[in-house]
Amino acid sequence: MAAARRRPCPSAPRWGRGGRGRGRGPGPEGALPGPVRPRAQPSGGGGAGAPAPGHGRDARPAARGAELQPALASCHREEEPRRLKARLGGRERKTARGGGTARARAGAGALHAAALSPAARTMRAPAPGPRAWLALLLLLLAGAGRLARACSCSPVHPQQAFCNADLVIRAKAVSGKEVDSGNDIYGNPIKRIQYEIKQIKMFKGPDQDIEYIYTAPSSAVCGVSLDTSGKKEYLIAGKSEGNGKMHITLCDFIFPWESLSATQKKSLSQRYQMGCECKISRCPSIPCYVSSLDECLWTDWVTEKSINGQQAKHYACVKRSDGSCAWYRGVAPPKQEFLDIEDP
Repeated sequence: MAAARRRPCPSAPRWGRGGRGRGRGPGPEGALPGPVRPRAQPSGGGGAGAPAPGHGRDARPAARGAELQPALASCHREEEPRRLKARLGGRERKTARGGGTARARAGAGALHAAALSPAARTMRAPAPGPRAWLALLLLLLAGAGRLARACSCSPVHPQQAFCNADLVIRAKAVSGKEVDSGNDIYGNPIKRIQYEIKQIKMFKGPDQDIEYIYTAPSSAVCGVSLDTSGKKEYLIAGKSEGNGKMHITLCDFIFPWESLSATQKKSLSQRYQMGCECKISRCPSIPCYVSSLDECLWTDWVTEKSINGQQAKHYACVKRSDGSCAWYRGVAPPKQEFLDIEDP
């Protein structure tokens, strides 16, 4: 069954001179569709046969037009979206014969017409307010906070690492596994990697041998990865946890033993300890200066673009008899002449 066709809105004819006429649009205010009934002409200068204004036949069309005016306005408002849809549909049918380029132009025109309509203007998204910008700023700050929690360490000279550590040992790892180490303040379990090690020599720390080393499970939180084959030896500096345990991070000095220079290996026994009262300051860029007499300037980064340069491999900052500190190079312990000299 064909769908019932909707009757169009009535359109009033244009009232004017001459007989019956049907205009395409609504006529003047108060106009009513139907035959034109010409006003009776008075004979002479207006006799008794001429109807008075607002009375008789001419009053009925005006009254009916005034009554129908709200209904006509409502009907035209309902018809406007259908007419727009019909026009757009006609354009689509024409562009189907014209090809893709015409279809694209018609689509753009339809979007433009829809954007200009009052309904589309009322449906546009409002501009972001202060609360929206504040929420975006909080999200960015939260992301920056997560990035800031990544592991970041300031480079230190091997002597500084030795002096800052609780324990310094030579050892090799024989096994490793993930273990629970209690809970955090929110009740979540804390995971750590436990390395079972075989200690070879203790350079700094208690007489008790270290059996286990603990570290974070990921390098993102400064965890250290050790070779557990039992064949690779390390110099390991870290913090004591008591009972034969220690904790290490990427910021501690963990270095393969075979990669250390002869001066570094000798300095672990006595020379680094002699300079723990001295201060080693890294020079990030030239110029840089010594701010006190007990300070040694570490310049490997500006001279070699490396933190493992000549001063790190072959020098120790040693305190002398006058209280000043100076770099000393050599495998042998510093001679008395060096310790007694007053100028660097």
